[in-house]
Amino acid sequence: MGIATAYPKTDIWYNGNYQARVSGIFFMLFFLVHYGMFVAIQMGLFFAVSGLADQFNIGFFSFFFKWPQLIGSDAYIMIGAFVLSYGYKTVSEFLLTGQYRRVPLGILMFQPYMRIFVQQVTVILGSMFLAFGAGKIFILVFALVKIVFEVYVNYEGLMNKAIVQLKRQSGK
Repeated sequence: MGIATAYPKTDIWYNGNYQARVSGIFFMLFFLVHYGMFVAIQMGLFFAVSGLADQFNIGFFSFFFKWPQLIGSDAYIMIGAFVLSYGYKTVSEFLLTGQYRRVPLGILMFQPYMRIFVQQVTVILGSMFLAFGAGKIFILVFALVKIVFEVYVNYEGLMNKAIVQLKRQSGK
């Protein structure tokens, strides 16, 4: 959203019959707060059910300082792989194609929410598995759900469809 915002434009925010021009700063701040709440609630549920909160004395804000204690070298490799793969995807499909100049910021902001829904379901189901001592099954369920959604859900097509609908609504 920062790259799309740096390209000078404002988007029209629709709310029924009301329209307003909104800068990208609004979209970025709204997303950070809203998505941050999702992640905070997910992490709180996960830590409580998994027993990590008690084991490492983790509270709502102390997580930000204690997370290095919770992950091992394999997790850093996994995080690095995610950063590289999503970085490549961003450069090849968003920057090099010039999509950052065309896509409305509202679409960019709501694009990750399908993944957030998948995360919510996965955390809830995973917490149930962890509560019954089936941690390895939790990892398997998480990986399978992510793979199924990444393979079968056409996020790009959904975004393009939303852009067409927005243009139709605005009369452009």
